[in-house]
Amino acid sequence: MSDENEVKKIIEEKHALIAEAFRREDASIIANQVFSEDGWCIGAAENNFHGRAAIEKVFSSFVTAYNWTSSPNVTKVTDAMAWDLAEASIRSKHESDSHHFKLLFVWQKVGETWRAGIQMYVDGKLGTQSQGS
Repeated sequence: MSDENEVKKIIEEKHALIAEAFRREDASIIANQVFSEDGWCIGAAENNFHGRAAIEKVFSSFVTAYNWTSSPNVTKVTDAMAWDLAEASIRSKHESDSHHFKLLFVWQKVGETWRAGIQMYVDGKLGTQSQGS
């Protein structure tokens, strides 16, 4: 069985890797080092992206315009899966624009590494209702 503390540390490192991708303006880091090959990034309406190429494409416009911060909260760990209910914020690199998101990552162990199989997001902060609710 996976050591829960070790998995939490790995997931924290993945969140730090996303922030690093934003600093370096390199969406390929997110697509290739955070998500699984057939990963999903799922948002409201038609904002659903499947596979590394689609995920890299959608993040490419964000990494150049925003900085990312996130707070993981791993709530469940099994041998090959973990749930992470997180908060994230993106702040404009050039303006005062910012957005807050509630995220659910479903992490899966692929070989010896952990990857995001699914990332679901909605606007808002944890403990608040999303717009339109």
